[in-house]
Amino acid sequence: MDEWFYSRCMKKTSIDSNRYFIIDQGRFIMVILYDDDLILIRSDESLITWFKNELIREFEMTDLGELNYFLGLEVRHHYKNLVLSQVKYSLKILDNFKMKNYKSISSPMDSLSKLRVDDICKEVDSNLFI
Repeated sequence: MDEWFYSRCMKKTSIDSNRYFIIDQGRFIMVILYDDDLILIRSDESLITWFKNELIREFEMTDLGELNYFLGLEVRHHYKNLVLSQVKYSLKILDNFKMKNYKSISSPMDSLSKLRVDDICKEVDSNLFI
């Protein structure tokens, strides 16, 4: 796979060996590989159309459309935001252990925090998290 991505001027990220990206005139595509699945993240519709056509020409594949569920994460598209949730996964665990009807308690985690991209962010040494 590496050869195919490199032949399309894509680079592998230093953080994850299954993540590739290309930046072209301020537009970008990021590809995340997981087993036989691909997740495509893009900033521009025309760039993603080109990339999908390249994939279809080389590989037998099916475009499943927008990402809705992946590795236990539900992904909901809300305006220009993505909302990630593990409700379905959590309910399955509770059901497996016959705990679905138990009383819930508050979580010590702040449930109102929102993730956002800051205009100014400090460069972080990714080796600290390996």
